[in-house]
Amino acid sequence: MTSRIAKIPRRGHALAPMMAEHFGRWWWAWALILIAGVQVGSRWALHANLSHSIEEVNVFLVSKTDRQIARDSLVEFLWPGGGPYPAGARFIKQIKGMPGDMVTSQGRDYFINGVYVGTAKSSSARGEVLEMGPTGRIPAGRFFVWTPHPDSLDSRYALTGWVNFGQIVGTARKLF
Repeated sequence: MTSRIAKIPRRGHALAPMMAEHFGRWWWAWALILIAGVQVGSRWALHANLSHSIEEVNVFLVSKTDRQIARDSLVEFLWPGGGPYPAGARFIKQIKGMPGDMVTSQGRDYFINGVYVGTAKSSSARGEVLEMGPTGRIPAGRFFVWTPHPDSLDSRYALTGWVNFGQIVGTARKLF
């Protein structure tokens, strides 16, 4: 018994020589594109914020080479681990407290140099107990990070605490 299945011609074979000729002729252009991509990737990164904790901005451009931290600037930092996020998760927050600033609390209200910055919630949206973050003078190389969103997991909570300069990836700029 013989099979009557029609054979479909394979067209990929005709394409292979054309691709080889194209890449052979334009290898230098592809090499430049690859080098440019590596250079851009080593200096810049895109960050998509899915939580809407910073206004309604969803996408940020992060400069990995700009680590000049200033009050109210946006930074991307690496989460140290713990709580609902794995170590190395990337967060974007605003710098509210700088080294030498005094962080105080009255009840669950937080103040930096006497200026109110927000209230720490007693429990998360999932019902987990949230311990209050550190108070006192912010030490050298550490920062109080914050966003205006009421559910922001920031330095008002022990889980985040003061962010170490070594955790900071770079400064962030709002794109859209």
